[in-house]
Amino acid sequence: MPAPTMIRRELANVQLCFIPAGEVVDTVTVAVGTWPDNLPPTNWPGYELPDIEKVVSEKMTVDEEFMVPDPAGGYFADDEQMITGRKWVVTTSKTSNLIKQLDKGLAAAVVTNAAQAHGVRSDNFLMGALRITEIGKTGSVLETTTVWAKMRVRSTGETGPATRKIEVEFKQYPSALNTVTVV
Repeated sequence: MPAPTMIRRELANVQLCFIPAGEVVDTVTVAVGTWPDNLPPTNWPGYELPDIEKVVSEKMTVDEEFMVPDPAGGYFADDEQMITGRKWVVTTSKTSNLIKQLDKGLAAAVVTNAAQAHGVRSDNFLMGALRITEIGKTGSVLETTTVWAKMRVRSTGETGPATRKIEVEFKQYPSALNTVTVV
């Protein structure tokens, strides 16, 4: 194993963009095998979730225990943990049309000042392309993760005199285009 070379203190902000499946961006229809690239640079920021306060990255795991032979005789328990997936839990205090669509169970994107049928969509998720860009305190990009993901609203916070804290979960799904770039 090589010696650690990326030893650094990372104070990072996050830009998080989610483009739902079926959207057409720069002539590309977003699907599990086709996402827009970075040219023009406006392809992704038009789908940014605003003012991300916190992103918690979680690994989904399965624990297994095996009985293996002990050289001294008998057996001993050897536990193993396998990573089965990854998800990100995002906290923001600003809503967006995608968050409202999922929270209200709307069949399509929110239309401002128009009555829409509430609760017609019961699945509470959208599939799409997710890009998480970690940006250092100097404005330089530290890491970019782009994956096919399921977006689900976990909580839209409480109503009252305090600012709402909205929690949105993104769960990674398989795609040949899933990438991470560490700078």
